[in-house]
Amino acid sequence: MITGAAERLAELDNMPGRELIARVESTLNALVAIMNEETTLLRAGRLKDASQLTGDKTRLAQDYVGLSRSVQRQ
Repeated sequence: MITGAAERLAELDNMPGRELIARVESTLNALVAIMNEETTLLRAGRLKDASQLTGDKTRLAQDYVGLSRSVQRQ
């Protein structure tokens, strides 16, 4: 039985190269933006606000790693 994660990996691995790279780029841009926002908040001493970004930052980082591995496999 194929799990949800396995299905997502197969979908990425079968994605056309240009589409995959576009997805990598948009994910990395979103990750950079959230990290910049987090840094700005931390420098301003707004720790609670910065901590609220952790979930999105973690998800984007995981997505980026998965996409990067798919690029390597292709």
